[in-house]
Amino acid sequence: MEFYKFIGEPCCDFILYLAALSTQINRKVAVLDYTNNRRIINMLSEEIQSSNMIHFKGYDVTSNLEYDPGCQYDHIFVVYDFTTDSLLESQFRFPWKGIYVISDVHKRNLLLAVEILCSDEAKGRLILRDTGLGKISYEYISTNYLPSGEKCIVIEYDEEDYIRRVELEFEVNQRKVCLSKSYKDALIKIAEEITGEPMTKMKKAFQQLERGK
Repeated sequence: MEFYKFIGEPCCDFILYLAALSTQINRKVAVLDYTNNRRIINMLSEEIQSSNMIHFKGYDVTSNLEYDPGCQYDHIFVVYDFTTDSLLESQFRFPWKGIYVISDVHKRNLLLAVEILCSDEAKGRLILRDTGLGKISYEYISTNYLPSGEKCIVIEYDEEDYIRRVELEFEVNQRKVCLSKSYKDALIKIAEEITGEPMTKMKKAFQQLERGK
């Protein structure tokens, strides 16, 4: 089993897509929702639940802090937002295999993400979303805000991606996944890093996800 930390905003849609993509190659995935408002749990609240666990599209979602999924899952995605209670976060420390910090180009989120990246503990990788929104280019952010030499995964702003992100909050059970090339490439890249599978296999898995299989 491997624990991966995802912290930041907006992250719910990214986590759901990543979990679904990982299950396409028969990986057993659990999402631990440690966001303050249990955002992912609330998105899935109408789905079938049992034993404090939500089963959705081949993976499981829970916020039960006493639940120990380590005995049966390949990958555990532990999700925090920027406002997650610090006591909660310090109480449940996992042996992180990888840490990903997610931010869009809103200045508040960006500054919080940079603060985390610069901390001694994090040593995480930045997933930067919505670049190119107006005049806020990746080059501008990289020059003015990011630590020197920071290499991040960039997801360019796309209107359809943004619409789907909002729609997902209201209707999570969308059959097909239709995302921009930038978003798709980022998901495949992260899935490749986590699963250790070659990119060709992850691309094929994403094609199946796109077709709703």
